[in-house]
Formats: sequence, structure tokens, C-alpha cells
Amino acid sequence: MRGKLLRIKLFYTSKLSRINIALVLFTLTFILSAYALNDILTRYGETYGVDATKLNEKPETYFPLDNPDSYVLEAISNRNKTVIIGKEIFSGIYEMQQTYGTKNIEFSNNYYEIQLIVGDNFPPYQQFWLSLISMIFSGISIIAIFSYKIISKLGSKK
Repeated sequence: MRGKLLRIKLFYTSKLSRINIALVLFTLTFILSAYALNDILTRYGETYGVDATKLNEKPETYFPLDNPDSYVLEAISNRNKTVIIGKEIFSGIYEMQQTYGTKNIEFSNNYYEIQLIVGDNFPPYQQFWLSLISMIFSGISIIAIFSYKIISKLGSKK
């Protein structure tokens, strides 16, 4: 009889340790899923870019740009490519365009039209949903494990 009690006690103890391990794993999954969702929301979204088109003739309205920032310089150097600025407009060209009321500039005796482009950058479709589902599943699992532990402790006190 004593051997049977010992086996039951060992099984009960190992069952609790499995639950603790599951709780730790689901908590880690929940934290990693929350991190992934945060990363998706901060990395993707509205993106700004600069595009330069060389003008063949002198435009009616323009402003001289003696010291362009690195984004405008790169756009002028690579006229067939949009230069990505990022999530914020770090280029001073936007304020200058608003001040002068035109997108045309003069730089090194050449005339360019500088376009600021706003685009959306979306994550892969599955990435967001997998992170969200993983976070929800982990949260439900954590609640279920805590409920089981509370119910088992209340049951053992009777």
C-alpha cells in the first residue's frame, strides 16, 4: 500500500512541475508574441521618400538650394530611384517647399523637381496574424493554467 501512495505522490508532484513548465513556456510565448506585435507595428506603416526629376528648362518658380541634405543629394544622384527617408520626414526640403510654394529647385546650375512621396509599407500578411493568434492562445493558456492551479490548491485544502 505504501508503494502505491508513493507512486501517486510522485505522479502528482511531476504533474505540478509539468504545469509549472507549461506556465513558463506559455508566459515566454506570450512575451515574445507581444514583442513581435510591437515590432510589426513600429517597423511597418507610413514611409516617406524623396524623388528628383531633372527639368530641361528653367521653371517659372523655383528656389536655390545651395546646401541640400543627404536625402535630396541621393535623389538627385539617382534620379530613377526613390530615396526612402523612413517613418518621419527628416528632410528639410518639405519646409522649404512650403515656404517657397514650389517643388522646383536650382542646384549646381541645374533645375530639379523634388517630390516627397508618402507610401505604405505593410508586413507580410501571415506575420501579424500569427503573432496575434500566438499571443491570444498563450494568454488563454496562462489563464487556464492559473485557474487549474488555484482549483487544485482549493481542492487539496478540503
